[in-house]
Amino acid sequence: MSIVRFHMMAKRVSFRDLAQMLNDAGIEENERNLRAKVARGEMQANYFLICMRLLGCEDILLRGTPVVLDDVSLDRRAKAQAG
Repeated sequence: MSIVRFHMMAKRVSFRDLAQMLNDAGIEENERNLRAKVARGEMQANYFLICMRLLGCEDILLRGTPVVLDDVSLDRRAKAQAG
C-alpha cells in the first residue's frame, strides 16, 4: 500500500475527495487519473508532498531528516510543477 493511500484511508478521504482538494488548491486533477497515479506509485515528489499536505500530514521522516510540509507551496507554481 502506498503512503498516500495509507493516509487517505486513515483520514477517510476518497479519491474523489482528494481530487477535489487538489482542484481547490489550483492543481487540475480528476479521480481516475489520481487513482492511477496512486496505484502505480508514480508521481512527482512535489505532487506527492502536496497530496500529503492536503491529507493533513505535517511532516515526513526521510532517514532521520524531517521534511516540514509547511514549506510546500499550494499556489499556481505547484500546479505547473505537478505536470
